[in-house]
Amino acid sequence: MSISFDKSTVLIETIDFTDGCDDMNVKNLESFLTVAQLLNFGEAARTLNYSQSTISEQIRSLEEYLGTKLFERIGRKVFLTEQGKKLLPLAALERLILERIGNVK
Repeated sequence: MSISFDKSTVLIETIDFTDGCDDMNVKNLESFLTVAQLLNFGEAARTLNYSQSTISEQIRSLEEYLGTKLFERIGRKVFLTEQGKKLLPLAALERLILERIGNVK
């Protein structure tokens, strides 16, 4: 996936789910959306029935994949970075598309 972060636009050039890690990418995006909604890693973990360390690793993996930080962690508080705010609607759209595809199968 290639994302360019310039001012207020986010451009996704390609989303490659053919590399065998599509399930990982979907889980990482789901974790991202849940943390973004709750702004709390522990609550997100409980909501998704994961450990907090799993959520942290999924977010870290997504951040590495995208090459940018998505959350700012200050003490126990969590905030979306500008890049995280830009990814949020795209991740939600991706989830919706995958849900619709699942309903077609």
